[in-house]
Amino acid sequence: MEIIVALAASGLLLVGLARFFKDFNRSFNLQEQATDRDLNAHYTIKRLSEALMAAGSNLPAVGWDIITLPEGNPGGRIKVSVNPRGGVQYLAGPLAGAYEIPVDDAKGFTKAAAILCDPQDPAKPTFKVDINLGYNSDGFAEGIKNTGKGGLVRAASPVTLEAGDAVYAYDVEDYRIQDGNLMLNNMVLAENLQNLAFTAFTANQTPTSQWSSMRSAKLEITARTRNRDPGFAGNDGYRTLDLSMDVLLRNRL
Repeated sequence: MEIIVALAASGLLLVGLARFFKDFNRSFNLQEQATDRDLNAHYTIKRLSEALMAAGSNLPAVGWDIITLPEGNPGGRIKVSVNPRGGVQYLAGPLAGAYEIPVDDAKGFTKAAAILCDPQDPAKPTFKVDINLGYNSDGFAEGIKNTGKGGLVRAASPVTLEAGDAVYAYDVEDYRIQDGNLMLNNMVLAENLQNLAFTAFTANQTPTSQWSSMRSAKLEITARTRNRDPGFAGNDGYRTLDLSMDVLLRNRL
């Protein structure tokens, strides 16, 4: 009888311990997922706000759209034109149908996919020429040649410019939500994001899709937990975190 009582007491104790560890494990997993969710949310809002505040740095101030909204305004996709390493060259002499553009700092043009050519003559428009990233001969690597005292940029098509015209390193950062991830071009930056909304405003706080009239922007994101919580009824079982931030576009002030 004593053995039966002891076994019964032990069984109850084991059931209690099992339930405790199950609840503890569930609580720990939920907390871990909530922490990951919060980190993803804060990283996303920080990364995008920094990209927007820097939009237009070391690029022509007029004649070029720095921020474009492929999905409208508000929209869930943002394309930001950037100068990846700040490369800018003012030509010492003219170029006539040239494929190679001399630059003082070749490193400033690495990581760029194209160049923006900005004539000093205001009657001539700014235009873009792709860098021949596949050109890897004669000392060139992905279209850039470092000579030690400067370098050369290999264009994909011939360029005609005058002395004093400016050449800027150029690329586009394409931010969007795809399959629950924040994507920069084809690279995953953050996971488990449910929504990204971007709205650009004029100085009078009127929504606009034109870079020339943009002065500020509002970012809104929703991040969620990695897995569903069976005990949570809302949002199909996912626990979410909403964040928003108002951003001044520094290069439009």
